[in-house]
Amino acid sequence: MSITIKQLETLANHFHFDMTEARQVIGIELKQRGRPRSPSEVEGHHKPKTDKKPKEEKPKEEKPKTEKKPKEEKPKEEKPKAEKKPRGPSGYNLFVRDGGISFKNAGAAWKALSESERENWNAKAKAN
Repeated sequence: MSITIKQLETLANHFHFDMTEARQVIGIELKQRGRPRSPSEVEGHHKPKTDKKPKEEKPKEEKPKTEKKPKEEKPKEEKPKAEKKPRGPSGYNLFVRDGGISFKNAGAAWKALSESERENWNAKAKAN
């Protein structure tokens, strides 16, 4: 007959004995949670000590400091900012605006125009 951990815990509380001792008697191993222990934490395991002599500290050699030349400040030249003109409408924009076409159908209507008609709209856009 096997016993569950819950049953063992109930018996331990009722008869006032230690759970880990009861597990050992029955033969149930306690599962370890978390990360595995490192060899240095395990009893009986130790790293052999090596007889290392402490390193002798060597006096640091001081390097002569070089003098830094101060940077010459260059006067900043203020560049006049060119006023950006907003781009004018393209031939396509004028076509859609003047034609009163819905945006869903505008691309198809523009593609349906002949090359000469598109050039006319683009020329109007350049004239603006």
